Amino acid sequence: MKKALQAYLINLLIYTAVFVLVLFVKTGLESINEKLFSSLFIFVFCWFAAAFLSGKLKREKEGNLFEVIRPYLISVFLMAGLRSLFWIVLPSWGLKKGVFVYSITIAFFIEVMIVMLRGGLKFSFNAILSNLSVKKFFTELLILFWVFGVIYFIRYKFLNPGDPVAEMLGILFLLWLASGILSGLFRECTAYENIFRCVWGHIKNFILFGCITIFLIFLMQISRGEAFKIVLGISIYAVFSTAFTAVIYLNKIPDKTDAVSLKLLRANIDRNFILDFKAVEKHDGFIKIDREVSIDRKLKEIYLAKSPEIYEFISNSIDLKHIEAFRAEILRSADIYNLTVLEDGSLQLYCNWHEINDFRRINQNFIEVNNKLIPGGIFIGCLESKMLRYKRFIKHYTYYLGNFFYFFDFIWHRVFPKITVLKQFYFSISKGKNRALSLAESLGRLYYCGFEIAALKVINDLYYFIGKKVKAPHEDKNPSYGPLFKMRRIGKDGKTIYVYKMRTMHPYSEYLQKFVFDRNQLQEGGKLKDDFRITAWGKVLRKVWLDELPMIINFFKGDLKIVGVRPLSQHYLSLYSHELQDRRKKYKPGLVPPFYKDMPKTLDEIMASENNYLNEYDKHPLLTDIKYFWYAFYNIVFKRARSG
Repeated sequence: MKKALQAYLINLLIYTAVFVLVLFVKTGLESINEKLFSSLFIFVFCWFAAAFLSGKLKREKEGNLFEVIRPYLISVFLMAGLRSLFWIVLPSWGLKKGVFVYSITIAFFIEVMIVMLRGGLKFSFNAILSNLSVKKFFTELLILFWVFGVIYFIRYKFLNPGDPVAEMLGILFLLWLASGILSGLFRECTAYENIFRCVWGHIKNFILFGCITIFLIFLMQISRGEAFKIVLGISIYAVFSTAFTAVIYLNKIPDKTDAVSLKLLRANIDRNFILDFKAVEKHDGFIKIDREVSIDRKLKEIYLAKSPEIYEFISNSIDLKHIEAFRAEILRSADIYNLTVLEDGSLQLYCNWHEINDFRRINQNFIEVNNKLIPGGIFIGCLESKMLRYKRFIKHYTYYLGNFFYFFDFIWHRVFPKITVLKQFYFSISKGKNRALSLAESLGRLYYCGFEIAALKVINDLYYFIGKKVKAPHEDKNPSYGPLFKMRRIGKDGKTIYVYKMRTMHPYSEYLQKFVFDRNQLQEGGKLKDDFRITAWGKVLRKVWLDELPMIINFFKGDLKIVGVRPLSQHYLSLYSHELQDRRKKYKPGLVPPFYKDMPKTLDEIMASENNYLNEYDKHPLLTDIKYFWYAFYNIVFKRARSG
């Protein structure tokens, strides 16, 4: 620290002494009294900013000559650009440009000579090329040409080689090349230690490029209009290039969030729980847990001694006395390593008191739990739903401040993880912790991974769930997550078809249909009652029919016809009578179901409506479809009929 401070003071002394000397030679004694303090202040400010950004005084003065001199060159260009910016913004504040240019040039040669006199420096051209990536160079070049090509094509359409604008762009390209080599712009993305250094390094690269360009604008006296275009182009180029580099970095760097780590012991010891030493005895210096102690007693008196509400919820929902203590695993951890070390099919009960909001890979974690449990095994966990999260913000920050803070929290923890490009950046920064999850998505993931919800309750501002292993995880490779998704439906001859639709429900909601039906049954019109899976914007889409527009794709694919029975899920179809189930499989489903002609209110009426349609269709197929289509059109347009 002391040596670094000395280096800064000596370097500042060199630059200040040279500046004062050049000022005296160029202006004489009379002008020094008038402009010395303001000019010296600007000079020192520019020197400090350049020294900090370039890091020239933090480098070891040994090795390759280019690597040693490079930070000093960067510092000089940064000083020149910053001082030029002062001249452009405050033209009347300061001295002539010659004083500044001569000062930094002389001071630069002095500090370089001091470094070279120490010896041990060799110039190696290969050392320069070793830090350059050809792919990175051409990628940056392509972005640069695209940005400036768009900006100047709008005004000039085409440029001839002799045009002043073409010459200026040529000089700009050379400056870009020089600044890129100096600043390391063309380094491979993976050369950076982490995403922060990658982004910050890129920002410093463009600060250098901008400073050199501003210095050029000042020296060449370029008009304000052209200068604005150049600065605008560099700014746009910097944003696109930095964003592109960050995405490439995140794609190339392996995700280390699930790397094996020794957290097993720490995860299983929760300091908030009280150990019951009546169930513990020492044997040969080791602590031994008595296997005769039931899991019921351990939960009540040890693990949940401070949380009687949670114990009561569990004991009222499942029979704990039939669960063997040594076939239960109870911990608080978001590290999947604690699961992978367990034997498959070895557990009757698995409890994890850590919120699933912090799990980096939720599905992978749930699937591992499924593998460790025996058939019928119990999985107990907890989560903070999106609604409970919102209530927490309102409770802690009052209504208006809570809404304000929740908006930004929602964008970061809810929107970013769902957008293909942004989620790479999100998971790199957050490691997947504290994600905002809807209740429907969380439970849907459990059903997708082979569990069935046995009980669900809010305790201490968290949802606690009890899941029962009923089958192996689904084999769907890509469960619906985007705005456009495919629903698994039963088509003609009982074949599975995938019907396209705009998303109006939370992700993974399609796996929750039985769960919602078992608890809420059906409402008037045959739709599920109090369906919490539907999002707020989904209700709007359903009212204006936008959610069903993508089904036209199925019409052109031949899966659906214009009028016909509604394509149903396997669960909803199971609610029909066996006779109607077998009969409707003989017909191709339709975009417009008989529902919109008869407007039935109960499931029995819906089945009767479909039977009537099929009876008429058997006699007069074309006329029946035309009649039902116009009835549906009239009810939808004039009577505002909706299916729910």
